Order: sequence, then structure tokens, then C-alpha cells
Amino acid sequence: MISWLLLHFPPLYLFWNVEVFLSESEFAKFWDTHTSLPIRKIEFRYKKRNEYLNSPFRESDRIAVDFIVLRKHRQMIEEYLHRNFAPLHYHLGKHHKTFS
Repeated sequence: MISWLLLHFPPLYLFWNVEVFLSESEFAKFWDTHTSLPIRKIEFRYKKRNEYLNSPFRESDRIAVDFIVLRKHRQMIEEYLHRNFAPLHYHLGKHHKTFS
């Protein structure tokens, strides 16, 4: 029980994880502005274009930016992303939980 709590409590209740898929020009903008964000962890991957119907990489190659912030900063990050990168291609993390 304790190991389950240690594994699941922090991702569900303390952190918020999102992965966005940016074009090269969007990534350049993100790179210039990301230092002002309260990001706790960040990971980059280059994703090649594919032909899958609902793929965010269907139109072009993308740079996947996967990052974690404290849950209290979620709204700030969402506003930043939607203000700077519309339309946004994204994937919420596996531990995503919506609180009412």
C-alpha cells in the first residue's frame, strides 16, 4: 500500500504532465520563452511525419516537448500554450486527472 501511494500520489495530486508537438518555428518560439515557465522536468524528442489518421505528425515532422509542472501552475501553462501555439497538438500525460 505504501509503495502504491509513493508511486501514484505525486503524479496525480502534485504534478501536471503534458506533451506538446511543435513545428520547428513553434519550437524556436517555445525555446526563446520557456525559461519564464515554472517547469520541473522537460524532455524533447524528434518525431517523424507519419500517415496515421489521427496523428499529430500527419502533416509534418514535429518536436515533442514533454514537461511536468506543479499542479498549481497548470492554468498558467495552459494559457501560455493556447496563447502562443494555436491550434495546439498535445497529449495529456498518463497521470492526467481533472479536478472539478
